Amino acid sequence: GYPSLLPDSNALQITFFNLSRQYYGSKEGIQELRHDMFVNLSHYGTIVDYGTVQPFC
Repeated sequence: GYPSLLPDSNALQITFFNLSRQYYGSKEGIQELRHDMFVNLSHYGTIVDYGTVQPFC
């Protein structure tokens, strides 16, 4: 676990498929995807880690 999480916290693992092609093929695209994930998912709670981003080409 993460030391910053309270014992009664809930953790979710989310996987996305069929993302926009704008994110593929460059380091900048992956950075943009990570940023967009953080911005959009933070509306639902605190984002502790937004993991490994690997586009499937």
